[in-house]
Amino acid sequence: MADVTQTVILGDVIGKMADGFIRGVSPLERLGQNIQMMPVAGAEGRSIHGLNRWILITENRQDPRWFTKEQAEHLGAHLRDDEIGKKLVYWSYYETKDGQRIKRKNPQLKVFTVFNAEQFDGLPLLPAKPEVKANIEAVREILKNADVSFSPTDKPIAYYAPAEDVIYAPDMMQYASREARLTDVLSEVIRRQVLIQAGMQSAPKGSQESHKETFIQSLATFIVANEFGLPYDDKKDRAYYKDWANLLLEHPTAFLAISAQAEKIAKTVIELSQFKHLTNEAIKMPEDWNGQFVIKALPDGGVELKACCYGGREDFLGSFNDRASAEQMQWQLNVLYATNVPVRRDYLVVPWQDRQMVRAAGAKFDPAAKAWYVPETLSDTQKEKLAQWRPKAYKDRLKMMAQETAVKAKKSKMSERIILEVPFTQRKQVKASGAQYDPDNKQWFVSIRGPLEGVKRWLPAKFKELAKPYCPEGSLKQRKRLYVSYEDAMLAKSRGAIWDPKEKSWYAPEGSFEKDFERWITAPVMTDPKAEFLTALIECGFDPEKNEPVQMDGQKHRFMTTDDKPGHFSGEYKGFLDARPAGSIRNFKTGEYRTWVSQKSDHKVTPEELAELKAQAELLKEKRARELLEQQESVAQRALHILEAITSETTDRSLTVYEARKGLALDGKKPLVGFTDKNGNLVLPVTDATGKLWSLQYINEDGTKKFLKGGRKSGCFSVVYGENSRYKHLSQTETLIVCEGYATAMSVSQAVGQPVVVAFDAGNLKSVCQALNGAYPDKRILIAGDDDHHRELKGEANPGRQKAMAVCEDEKLAGRVTAVFPTFVADEQEAHKWTDFNDLAQSSLGLEAVQLQIKSALQRIQGQHQEESENVSKQVRSTHKTI
Repeated sequence: MADVTQTVILGDVIGKMADGFIRGVSPLERLGQNIQMMPVAGAEGRSIHGLNRWILITENRQDPRWFTKEQAEHLGAHLRDDEIGKKLVYWSYYETKDGQRIKRKNPQLKVFTVFNAEQFDGLPLLPAKPEVKANIEAVREILKNADVSFSPTDKPIAYYAPAEDVIYAPDMMQYASREARLTDVLSEVIRRQVLIQAGMQSAPKGSQESHKETFIQSLATFIVANEFGLPYDDKKDRAYYKDWANLLLEHPTAFLAISAQAEKIAKTVIELSQFKHLTNEAIKMPEDWNGQFVIKALPDGGVELKACCYGGREDFLGSFNDRASAEQMQWQLNVLYATNVPVRRDYLVVPWQDRQMVRAAGAKFDPAAKAWYVPETLSDTQKEKLAQWRPKAYKDRLKMMAQETAVKAKKSKMSERIILEVPFTQRKQVKASGAQYDPDNKQWFVSIRGPLEGVKRWLPAKFKELAKPYCPEGSLKQRKRLYVSYEDAMLAKSRGAIWDPKEKSWYAPEGSFEKDFERWITAPVMTDPKAEFLTALIECGFDPEKNEPVQMDGQKHRFMTTDDKPGHFSGEYKGFLDARPAGSIRNFKTGEYRTWVSQKSDHKVTPEELAELKAQAELLKEKRARELLEQQESVAQRALHILEAITSETTDRSLTVYEARKGLALDGKKPLVGFTDKNGNLVLPVTDATGKLWSLQYINEDGTKKFLKGGRKSGCFSVVYGENSRYKHLSQTETLIVCEGYATAMSVSQAVGQPVVVAFDAGNLKSVCQALNGAYPDKRILIAGDDDHHRELKGEANPGRQKAMAVCEDEKLAGRVTAVFPTFVADEQEAHKWTDFNDLAQSSLGLEAVQLQIKSALQRIQGQHQEESENVSKQVRSTHKTI
């Protein structure tokens, strides 16, 4: 029976292929030009293989997604009228008996029907496919790893010589494109694999086995060409069309073995790329993917593809040499997984008769899940109104209410009964709510003493006021605070607990059962420092529902506060599990900063234990420092290789778009610092005071600044030289000048004619000044700072001025460092939000104003230095006279 079923289903694909071969029109070649992607199970996010693949391929559909009717309806789609599905087959090797899954003695052939996405209304549309770019690098790896020799030939097509184990390939003049030549050569690599599977014994020409070998080669070439974006053309196999047609018609079941062998060989050939070809099935999509992607540029010129997840997290999927390859993979992943994106919604348990009530309270209906949910846009007050329908709380409450209503209705007297207004179509719903039926009078009724909330919609108007909220025995009369750990958050939520972002705590809502929350009623003893640290985090705005579990590993971690929108992380913490657990928490939105030290413990540490803990903490600290240094050294080596590659490609330092926009090309002269990569980005070396290269800074056309990930920046800098710089080294300057950014430093250098140090940002100013003071102890330092005055107007901090002044007031640098800030024309700074000396150079005052203000500050420093030197000389002379 199984063979008959399989043969019947196989007949359709066999008929379509044989018909095309008989007429001399290859169905594979036609499909190769039309197919968007190999068929996929749209609801499961996987490719379809085996016989089912070819059944669906020959349907010649533009959309590769296939669904059963039930799967599509679950996603909110509807099958169009008169649409016909395709029957697919699979072997069932297991069965369920008495609740256990056991293996069958005789596997059974199962049949099911699927429909293409084009046959439904309501499914997400197939995204526009980007232009397919052949993955030539992966094909090149296959040819390199195929363990076969290649040789040129004068023949018009490539061919394989088994006796010599050589593939002969024509020159490019025989082909329309490079990709077409690669397809032809790759087909011969597949031909060689077919012979290897057959023990290197080629079947006699004209035999049935020979026809099978050529057919396997053609099918495998079709699969591999589609995988690597190559054009498919089987012109050299057209002589076999009639032989293949006869083979299919005479032995239909032979196609099962042929297709299976073709898929096996195609997989072997694809694996020769040594995983440099990233397949869509090799990528594991995160469970909380929200349906969006982001493609980010890498400093080395490549790009990385990331999946956007709920809560603002981004999950790395893979890196690519160019954006086109990343967009192609993004399209494939959209096809595979976008129809089944998990939606994080706060679902409710709503009986049919309450649907109008929850809609009025602000709830919305999800047709795919067939359930009501709480929209995130609702206020806390509106969400609290829906608390009674939360899963665990309302399910038990509804059950108890219906039971009590039924008991009191049965015991009620005729004078106590309320006759309900129930349409015939709603008799099942009213019965489930506890109402009773009077067969004599043919009426539904309840007791006036019983709970009426569940039957409110059927009550006469004069009794509706009696339908008060039902609070059964054992339920809470008012909400109660709970002490829920982060690990138990989802469990508590499933039982009906609600998170209050204002009070920063969980609570059991009014009407819920206290017994459901027993484990969280009592405040826990804070013996676990992680739990204690979590409490401190929550007090500073940490939202347990939006963030990952707390990690006390000595590293900085950003977190979402209760007021943050998705994708924003306004908090930061760092925790240590050392001799005495400690940490720090910062909320950038509120400006709150807190240091935390564990205060609660049920164990007194002995001196011996304390000494051991301190030793462990010291070892951990040394380990972290060692690992950090190793990482920074690795990045330093990478930075050196990147610079060597940039300088080897070109020696011409072209002006970047960013520099031109910042007005740094004076009289057509280019800056004498940095490099330009192939993408037009400005590349600055990041070095320490000894001149060692540690990292690189990339500045894009729009001014976006990035560093090599994991590289050292603290205490490191770049030195810039304007075209008119009189000095060639910092040691030749009288006073060292330090700026935050590159454009500011270059404008200052062009104005005063001396090298200027770039600290990269305000937070690095102090470390850079300390490093320079150690390297040049005889020199003074001038910070040409940024003045973020527009922030002060909004009541915010002015980080540019504050950080610079903090360096000047530092104990170790006091008297050695001075700061100067740009002065603009009245109201011009506020109008344009100008902050630095590069803005001053581009203002109406021009570069002359930069020169005047910086030189004036330098003269004051030199005057102060000269005055201090004279005072020291006087003290020395006075000492000599006294002696």
